[in-house]
Amino acid sequence: MEKKCTLYFLVLLPFFMILVTAELEESPEDSIQLGVT
Repeated sequence: MEKKCTLYFLVLLPFFMILVTAELEESPEDSIQLGVT
């Protein structure tokens, strides 16, 4: 069980980091539109 949680964490962490950097580079309005659609 713990190994699965750790695996998901290692996979999702880089994904969220990329998501955050993408939001910082682009304007917030574009990020909101992408999230809605």
